[in-house]
Amino acid sequence: MDETQEKLLSDKEKERVAYHEAVHALTAFFSPNANPINKISIIPRGRSLGITEQIPTEYRHNYTQQYLEEKLSIMLGGRVAEQLHFKDVSAGLLLI
Repeated sequence: MDETQEKLLSDKEKERVAYHEAVHALTAFFSPNANPINKISIIPRGRSLGITEQIPTEYRHNYTQQYLEEKLSIMLGGRVAEQLHFKDVSAGLLLI
């Protein structure tokens, strides 16, 4: 996405992306078995409106139930943030 496309986002859309990514990050931060956060961005890139990037500290062949449940919580955290704050959820993608 170039700078012109970034300006297409309204202030309300930017606020939605910020809430969405913030709760992904908070959920990851407070999940003891989660991979550490590497980067958080609310700047649109490609079809993504924002990103919370986690990088594994070790290669795993086996995943515990606790790890997987935390991973699901992190992935759903952004959606929950939107539902609670905006009373609606978005697709989370740039569809142009």
